[in-house]
Formats: sequence, C-alpha cells, structure tokens
Amino acid sequence: ITAVEKYGIRITKAATNGVVIADNTLTKCGERGISISGTKTDASIVIMNNKLTRTSEGGAAIYAAKAKVRVSGNRMTRWKYGVMTASGATGDIYANKYASTKTQVYLKGEKTYALKAPSITGFSVSGGSGSINVSYEKPVFKSTNGGKNLPARHYKISYSTDKKSTSGQVLDTDDLSATIGGLSGGTKYYVTVQGYRKMNGINVYTNIAEIKAVKTN
Repeated sequence: ITAVEKYGIRITKAATNGVVIADNTLTKCGERGISISGTKTDASIVIMNNKLTRTSEGGAAIYAAKAKVRVSGNRMTRWKYGVMTASGATGDIYANKYASTKTQVYLKGEKTYALKAPSITGFSVSGGSGSINVSYEKPVFKSTNGGKNLPARHYKISYSTDKKSTSGQVLDTDDLSATIGGLSGGTKYYVTVQGYRKMNGINVYTNIAEIKAVKTN
C-alpha cells in the first residue's frame, strides 16, 4: 500500500474476537500506516511483521480501550511515532525494529509516555558445570517528551542449543544476573536477554541483546 492520503489500513469496528494485521508493506501514508479504533471490549489486536515506512505521524496507532494488544516484529522507519496506544489496553509491544523514528512507543493514559527503547549493555555469559551464568546492566527507557527516564523492571533470558530458536526456553527474572542450571555438560548454548516494564497496562520491551554463544562444562 503506497502513497495514500491518510491511512494505509484503518479499522474502526473490529469484531469481539479481534483482528490480525500481518505481513503488509505500507509506504508514504498521509497520517498513519495502521489505525485501529472502536474495537469491542476484550478484543484481541495483533500487528506483526509489517513494514511501515515514511509517514508524517504514526506507524501503528491503537485507540481501542480494554483491547488485548500484541505489536511485534514490525519494521518502522521515518515516523514521528512508531507505536501509539490509548489507555485501557493491555498486552505487549516488543521485538520491533525502529529507524529514524522520533518516538518509538507513545502511551497515552493517566500519564503520557513517549519513549525510546534502550539497548542492553554490559551483557556477558559464562559457562559453569551444567549451567550458564548471565549478567547485564539495567537499561533505561529515555523520555522524548520531557518526562522521567524509567528503568526496566523485569528481564527475559532466552537460551537454546539452536541459534535460531533462543525463544524456546525462557527464564523470567527481576535481577541483573542469573544462573541457569540443570543443563547438559559440554554443550554450546545461545543466549540473549531483553528487559521490559509495564506502563499503562502494556509491557514495553527494550531492544534484544545480541546473541552470545557459551559452552557448559
């Protein structure tokens, strides 16, 4: 979908069981690439694996109170806002790729947050006896509208013997280090980590750390 006056995809009355918008390419939309509003209570909204490029306002805008939201795997380039949501929604915004985007996540509710997703720094792994030791520094979401910078509160450590499937096993922790035990000795594992924080009912995630390889003893 290219060079439309306002919206690339617009939904104003979704069914109770919700809507999925996936695998679209939307370029040069006048206002928003994807706009969803007026969904019924508890509808499920999934926006994933779309390419959203060059629009004056927002990549994906969700103004649907009490909806369950998942926005993941999208590529958003050259927008004022990457993802926009209103109050009342719950769910997750994660693993999207942003470039030349002023604000990656804009959450409007009792408090309004305009945020840049941080990268994970100080990420290190080492092998132990049938175990993996993981540590990293606390990432901080940077405000782009004069608000407070806010640290991540929780972390998902993903690990696998398959480099392409690190989401297969996940340890959820609130700590900046962890030891994963009960693993096979002498085995190579691939490990990554992502931080997140709940804001206005939405889990907003940091960027995913670069995958590291480690071998257990």
